[in-house]
Amino acid sequence: MIRAIIISPSPTTIRQLEASLAGTGEPIELAKEYTRYPTSEELTRVINGLAANVIFLDLDNPTASSRILEAIAHLPSHPALVAIHNSTTGIVEAMRHGIRDYLIAPFDQPMVNSCVKLLQGILDPKNGYQPTESGTKIITFMPAKPGAGASTVALNTCAALAVRQRTLLVDADPFNGQLAFMLKQDNSFSVRHALERAAELDEDVWDKMVRSFGQLDVLSGEDYLGAHAAAAAPLRRVLDFARAYYDVVACDLPGSLDETAQIVLQQSAKIVLVATPDVASLRLAYCKLHLLDGLGCAKKVTLVLNRTNARAEFRKVDVERSLGLPVACDVPAHNSAVHRALVEGKPVREWAPRFQNFAAQLAGRPAEAAKPRYRRRFLQFFSIGRSASAPVALLGDGRK
Repeated sequence: MIRAIIISPSPTTIRQLEASLAGTGEPIELAKEYTRYPTSEELTRVINGLAANVIFLDLDNPTASSRILEAIAHLPSHPALVAIHNSTTGIVEAMRHGIRDYLIAPFDQPMVNSCVKLLQGILDPKNGYQPTESGTKIITFMPAKPGAGASTVALNTCAALAVRQRTLLVDADPFNGQLAFMLKQDNSFSVRHALERAAELDEDVWDKMVRSFGQLDVLSGEDYLGAHAAAAAPLRRVLDFARAYYDVVACDLPGSLDETAQIVLQQSAKIVLVATPDVASLRLAYCKLHLLDGLGCAKKVTLVLNRTNARAEFRKVDVERSLGLPVACDVPAHNSAVHRALVEGKPVREWAPRFQNFAAQLAGRPAEAAKPRYRRRFLQFFSIGRSASAPVALLGDGRK
């Protein structure tokens, strides 16, 4: 499928091209539109993040277009280029830059149809084209049942991911979004505002909506959106915009698998299913796995077992056996630590090493080896002046 970026300083030209591309009746996704010429660094990041395979470039500004063409030439996988211009002089400019495909505004529909057919042939894997995957990883967190702690797991995992990667956490729960409350953040700008302005998002608008939490960016929800539940198309536009600027985009989804959730799940590289060790949660986790299998997403699922303790109805091995999945991370119950974290608006610090290792798993990095805990022997408690960095075991007769 064609996944295109349009670059033109003329909004009229962009609207005309959009209409002509829609008139072809072919599956074309407009991933990004620029009414300015982006910097080389920004365009490179956007192309890699969105895995764009076609660029429609207006040659109205020869200097800016040359800079963009030079940036594209240095990419490992070059997207197909189509020059657009409002006069025939653009044809000469396109040929000078080695671009063979061009369209002249106002666009002739048969010409646009031919151009799209040609692009589909170029992008067909049968003809040797190697599609590139997005450089941004989408990770989805969802509960087996409401109240399983998926938002808490998402926040602590993303805080650990953000230490090494540019990470965004999106509260996509339209009815019970908790992230703003958990982080003590002002949600005067939320995911609802991003959805309403999905078609006109830019860096300035985005900066007003996103809140920074340490190294983590958060697009929080509202306490109750009601009728403003996210529609599939705007949410996809918001995620596409975010993929151009982050290494990891994480979505905190509700438990329901509606159309919007299904689109996010199918785009996700990893799906973190959070369950608790009780009958109701495990039964619903089994149902969720069955539904995810029907969507073709079963192989993406990573299981987190939350609120484990010695008195739980099921042990970790019982959960793995009943669900047929290994538990990638088990989180011990720690009510006082969770309460303190909520009051302070911070992640649970007692869980930090656990979530650092889990974040490493999701990112495909080797987990950090746990430092061996030094335990003093009985007689060492009576030693005086021992250096903590060089523990010495004293025997009863004073010999070392």
